[in-house]
Amino acid sequence: MSWDDIRAQIAREQLEVDEKLRSKEPVFVITASGSRRVHLAECFHVRHVLDRKQAWAHVLNGDGELTLNHLSLVYAQPHILSRTEVEQLNSYVACQACSPTLDHQQKVWRFNPKPMLAVNLGPKHIGRNVTTPEGKVLGRLISHQRIVAAGGIRSITTTTAGSFEGDGNEKYVVAPAEA
Repeated sequence: MSWDDIRAQIAREQLEVDEKLRSKEPVFVITASGSRRVHLAECFHVRHVLDRKQAWAHVLNGDGELTLNHLSLVYAQPHILSRTEVEQLNSYVACQACSPTLDHQQKVWRFNPKPMLAVNLGPKHIGRNVTTPEGKVLGRLISHQRIVAAGGIRSITTTTAGSFEGDGNEKYVVAPAEA
């Protein structure tokens, strides 16, 4: 990247941030670092990411030669969300400094312990613990294949404890991986 490219990138990012901040409804800010902490746009904790020149300060104040190390110091673009978008998140924590008025100060994600069919398992479930609806532990999900053939849908579920093949109608319960 040249210095002109960097200045143009900063201008594009600032334009995007300013456009979202001018929304008619209240907006909330979540930075890319750490947990989903929700801030008001005027919170001092997010000033450095909303001002894109300040976010790029380490690069702009660097010496004449630009390196990848300089670019790693740039604060990521913040997520600017409406109240509806924030409330749709499965988990978040409200900033204690600016105290945004949301439905929850802390919203915690809970997993759904209902059994699901094997054909509904997908890549997002890999790494989770798998049990039968009766509670028999099958291990941690490593892979899952759904095979569509002339004879119907088949499934191959592989966990740390073994591999299970079936007609796709098997039911499993998936839960977060244990630490």
